[in-house]
Amino acid sequence: MAKKRERQKTQQPFLSRHNALGLVIDATARESDRGFVLICAAVLDRALEKLIRTKWSTLSNATKKEMDYLLIQRPLPPLGSAQIRAKLARILGWIDKTVCQALCKLFDMRNDFAHKEIAPILDNTLIKPIFDILPWIGRDPNEIATHKTVRAELLVLTSILLRSVQQAETKIIPNDHPNKQLDR
Repeated sequence: MAKKRERQKTQQPFLSRHNALGLVIDATARESDRGFVLICAAVLDRALEKLIRTKWSTLSNATKKEMDYLLIQRPLPPLGSAQIRAKLARILGWIDKTVCQALCKLFDMRNDFAHKEIAPILDNTLIKPIFDILPWIGRDPNEIATHKTVRAELLVLTSILLRSVQQAETKIIPNDHPNKQLDR
């Protein structure tokens, strides 16, 4: 039985076993434009949720149940929206303003793809506003010409934003922070 599990583990694509971006690459390989955008946004939303949970558990005695109520409890969790999560992370200083703005633009694009009967076409006009927010990436969105290139560029954006959120998760909270628990 253990050999079978080990064999299944080694048969998984390398990246999906090692990072969230790998999951995006694996999951979007055969997706429509709609699915591609939804998966990219879902990975970023999950990273924001993980960031919030990590920071809250470090700063307070919040229980999983309390965090679930705010983040995922149905039908309407107060912090269930990806944009609200991004803005909360910005307000609390965990991510910077440009990362927050780029995340919100991507989540707007996700909503367009998710809620319109006929999804928009994924082209450079949709991702250019995100590049405009993050000029330090060094990409010229006007040069994005082919469908595959637009997907690759969206994947680059997702990767950069995901890394920014993940790095925020590991930022150290000062020892003199009033809510930092002494026993951690």
